[in-house]
Amino acid sequence: MVILGNFTFKNGMLNHKIVKSKRQWKSVVGVSSLQFHKLCKEFGVSFEQIYQINIQELSLNLKTEFLLPTYEDCLFFVLFKLKTACLMIV
Repeated sequence: MVILGNFTFKNGMLNHKIVKSKRQWKSVVGVSSLQFHKLCKEFGVSFEQIYQINIQELSLNLKTEFLLPTYEDCLFFVLFKLKTACLMIV
């Protein structure tokens, strides 16, 4: 278990479900909750256009459980990495 500020997460995965306030959204991924959910719809559409399959069907076809099983999880991870990568450069 890792504690980062007010966030506690297991297995090294920070999850979008624990981010509650407007300030938390901005600090963790750089966008508001509303912007995130709008972007997530577009992310899902783009994913399905590129791969011609949705993420849940892909997981079933590959007979594996993804670490990031939803579009929300994938997008949150990408935005979090982009936001925090700038902080890691020394």
